[in-house]
Amino acid sequence: MEKPPWSGQPVRRWVRVLAWIFVILALMAGLIGMVLLLHGTGIAKEQLPMALLFLFGEIYFVAVLLHVIIKGTAPSSWLPWR
Repeated sequence: MEKPPWSGQPVRRWVRVLAWIFVILALMAGLIGMVLLLHGTGIAKEQLPMALLFLFGEIYFVAVLLHVIIKGTAPSSWLPWR
């Protein structure tokens, strides 16, 4: 797979601040979702694949934004941990 178009470019300070905001909101949403899942009625079997897709999407989203926050540059590959 080719490199993404933003490969390794430095980001501005306001982008890092926005990334912080999005990570905090994503973590809050994840925690609220876990509380509702554990203390509520759970997830119906029909909705489980979509719930898992959202969970993996949130993990990827947070990983990309944490790379931006920590390093101050856009990831150099589609997988931010490479």
